[in-house]
Amino acid sequence: NGFESFEQNLEIPVDVLPLSDHYEFCLVVSAENGGVVCPSPEVCLTVLLDNTAPVLTIPEDVILECNESPDVSNTGMATATDNFSPSSDIALTFSDTSTQGPTGCMQFEYLLFRTWTATDTCGNQSTRTQVIQIEDTTAPLPPLAPAALSIQCLNELPDPEVLVAIDNCQGSILGMT
Repeated sequence: NGFESFEQNLEIPVDVLPLSDHYEFCLVVSAENGGVVCPSPEVCLTVLLDNTAPVLTIPEDVILECNESPDVSNTGMATATDNFSPSSDIALTFSDTSTQGPTGCMQFEYLLFRTWTATDTCGNQSTRTQVIQIEDTTAPLPPLAPAALSIQCLNELPDPEVLVAIDNCQGSILGMT
């Protein structure tokens, strides 16, 4: 047919392009054959760049009783949408930090900060924090009082009984009569 085939890579440095998320490159190749210029049809390539973070929607802040689980099934799940990635391709993760102490009241009343992160397929990220407040608002159930005693001398006094109150957070609380 008189035409030679060839390949040519076209490289455009990104730093010389104006800032945008949409570029269109068009190319027309002309060839000369016996003094006649034959242009090819225009070939255009549209390049869309995703530099926008996903839109992250997190559950409302929540207050739980200390014996309730702070699991996501109880506190809610985040969702995310993105301008390019389908929702099923957005990675949703979370990490928890807590003000919970090892003993005393801070063991049962504290704040849990759940930081959610949504990452799209291009690595763009959004981060938001949900606050989960853990409270102990339920008083322990007191034990039944021991039976009344009728004694005449102190040496007839029986050994003290161990009384057990039940708390929804702390479990058994031992006491003596």
